[in-house]
Amino acid sequence: MTDRPQHRRMRWAWGPMPGILGALGLLFSSVALAQEMDPTMLMSGDTALGAVLTDSAGMALYTWDRDDPKATTVATTPSATWPLLLTTGAPMVPAGMTGVGMAPRLDGSMHVTYNGWPLYNYINDKAPGQTLGDGVGGTWHAVMLSDMSAAPMAEAPAATSATTVSTAKDTQGRDVLIDGKGMSLYVLAQDQTNDNKSTCYADNECTVYWPPVLVDVAPATPGFPGELGTQKRADFTTQLTYKGRPLYTYLDDQKPGDMFGNNLTDEWGRWFLIPA
Repeated sequence: MTDRPQHRRMRWAWGPMPGILGALGLLFSSVALAQEMDPTMLMSGDTALGAVLTDSAGMALYTWDRDDPKATTVATTPSATWPLLLTTGAPMVPAGMTGVGMAPRLDGSMHVTYNGWPLYNYINDKAPGQTLGDGVGGTWHAVMLSDMSAAPMAEAPAATSATTVSTAKDTQGRDVLIDGKGMSLYVLAQDQTNDNKSTCYADNECTVYWPPVLVDVAPATPGFPGELGTQKRADFTTQLTYKGRPLYTYLDDQKPGDMFGNNLTDEWGRWFLIPA
């Protein structure tokens, strides 16, 4: 086995900035103030800045530098100045618009995101075409459509009609799962067993580094009776599972026998080989 390559991603960490937060008045609201529809529709709008992302009323949408686009849960406190853009269904977007998704908040509501960044309106924008929130505090930015073309959402990997699963020995002599090409299969600690959900998805770029094992149907693999299954992902693809755990490969595993993803912790969680 070759030396372990340097992992391409690093965990993002934001330190407290009480002075800025106090000035912006973002953490002093106890009421969840939000703009919510069922589901939310996003559009493009013309402004003095150029074409920007807007809600269905044509009001400009903003991102905040203090948010963490790689977080699996949005934790910002609601503010009257910056209403949250929430949704109760998958956001609807015009054809060709990419990067729009949603992420859960701590209260269970769903926050609309752009490339992982939570979206907000600005209270002082009174009419479509206004972008008065752009540049406020040096941390708030209107979402320019030119930005969307420059940083598109990661695409989900393609499904295969059949996947063969077998075993190989890891460095401790355990039998672990590999796919039909001999590539190691992993599980994410943050995924829950049998809940038909995954915390690794295209919006947060996780699937670039940890491609889910996608199939059309669960393979009938001898030696694994009743263990292999499938689950539907948010993008309507079907992911292979083992004992209810979603399975992934790892980008830095370049050849059969590589197990560089084992016991690795990154911004999406902790990853493990899965014993057979």
